[in-house]
Amino acid sequence: MTESPKNIPRSPAAKTRKGHAREVIGILLMVSGLLITSSIVAYTRNDEPLLEKLSATDLIRLIYNSDVKAAVSGIKNHFGLLGALVSNFFINSTVGYISLLIPLLMLSWGWLVLRRLNPRKFVTLTNYAIILLLLFSTSLGVLNLIAGGIRNEWSGAMGAFLADLSANLFGATGAAQNAIGLSMTGETLACLHVRGVMAQTDAKKIHGGECICAVKVMPQRSVSAALNPTMQSAATRLGASWRKCLPCKIAA
Repeated sequence: MTESPKNIPRSPAAKTRKGHAREVIGILLMVSGLLITSSIVAYTRNDEPLLEKLSATDLIRLIYNSDVKAAVSGIKNHFGLLGALVSNFFINSTVGYISLLIPLLMLSWGWLVLRRLNPRKFVTLTNYAIILLLLFSTSLGVLNLIAGGIRNEWSGAMGAFLADLSANLFGATGAAQNAIGLSMTGETLACLHVRGVMAQTDAKKIHGGECICAVKVMPQRSVSAALNPTMQSAATRLGASWRKCLPCKIAA
């Protein structure tokens, strides 16, 4: 009877290739997260006028075009044109300064892949982080609509768009109340989930990953099975002693 493809064991070479692919993905995630984090930290508003004249294609033209080289020389970001483009995209085109959490999540996922840890719990934390990013940027966008004076870098394009949408649906005051309430609810749920994960991890460290009661408590059938050999051995010894004493009683 032929084995189905699911039951055929993988060869060591296939396992090795899969392990190498996992390592490459983890390293790429961590390196990308580190570079994006560094670029966002080195962001400066002084690069915006220069970036209006430059684009991602200028990264290639920078090799041979003297005009591009002259424009790039004025960039203040410590990671050059690439760092300025990356930081400008994450801060101004997404959710503002809070987008720093995105590369930090990439670093965490890279470490998770390298260590081959269970991603189930971290998926939930990632979802909470994304929701909090959107709520935080939206709250700042709504606050800018009400009070003004908040720069675009704090809310980003996505936060400003969601703030305008909320204001059109609920009004400025209603949008502010909804954004603040949802932000506080999301933060509370995220903190409770993190505490639950940490408590479960500590419990596994203390009990060795299993419940002590489940290990020490024996089922009734197991107890009976363990006692039967002892009772049989005692009965055998009692019968032997009785047979030894029986001839003495007959002779008497």
